[in-house]
Amino acid sequence: MFDRRVFWLLGLVLFCLIAANTSALSTVVSKPGPADSYYNRGNAYLKEGDLQRSIEDYSEAIRLNPKYSKAYNNRGTAYYQLGDYTSALSDINMAIKLSPKNAEAYNNRGNVYADKGNFSQAVKDYTKAIKINPWYAKAYYNRGVLYYEKKKYDAAIKDFSNAVRASPKMAMAYSNKGNCLFAKGKFAKAILDYSKAIKLSPKFAEAYYNRGNAYYRKGQKDPAIKDYSKAISLKPDYAEAFNNRGKAYIDKNKIDLAIADFDRAIEINPNDAEAYNNRGVAFFKKGEMEKGKQDMDKAKSLGG
Repeated sequence: MFDRRVFWLLGLVLFCLIAANTSALSTVVSKPGPADSYYNRGNAYLKEGDLQRSIEDYSEAIRLNPKYSKAYNNRGTAYYQLGDYTSALSDINMAIKLSPKNAEAYNNRGNVYADKGNFSQAVKDYTKAIKINPWYAKAYYNRGVLYYEKKKYDAAIKDFSNAVRASPKMAMAYSNKGNCLFAKGKFAKAILDYSKAIKLSPKFAEAYYNRGNAYYRKGQKDPAIKDYSKAISLKPDYAEAFNNRGKAYIDKNKIDLAIADFDRAIEINPNDAEAYNNRGVAFFKKGEMEKGKQDMDKAKSLGG
């Protein structure tokens, strides 16, 4: 009834090679100039999320310098963010051809393959990036995400550990390492990693939520409720946190508080079968059998 865990795995981290002097568009001339000027302005547009303009500028940089590996890589990044994987692969392949030791390009191509569902090729590219740069935290992290998704938890733990070794302040790597440990039933160790993530990123709502799940599985309902509450304070529409806090309240026989949490979870996500099911349990415990039956029927109709 409760064993529901939304393991927050941050999306694959796409590394963009951004020049140091692109902090503002005003630093780049708007008149036609060297390839670097267009490249730098393209970086500025990319950072601001103006993907079409970034593509235009990278294209002009490439026209002026057809061997501009970084421009191909970053234009591929822009295409990737637009969901145009064919163009992204074409550009990143060219970046690799022009610069075979470009670890960032291999990492970025791995991201494209991962989104396309080509697990083996993505792993090969992340591994190549790591071989070129053994301290490339993002490549370790991205490969770890894929291993996690394939339930290869030991391999994922190793990669997330290497990610934090290379980048000690990488909160998401600690959190995802905690997810792997949770999946292996090592709840106490998972709590330690979630706590490290929270220390590094105090507003990391998902880390609080995941730590709350680990506390719950250890039978520690009070710290679980505290973590769910913190996650909710940071992310008020966190339906999963309301649902799981509600279950913890049921276990503590705080039925009205539980029902209020399930109400909120359902308000946020009206198709949440588990929240209906859990609220039905709460109504049964309260003696409101008809309401409980209605919720159970609703959960079944939603596939719960």
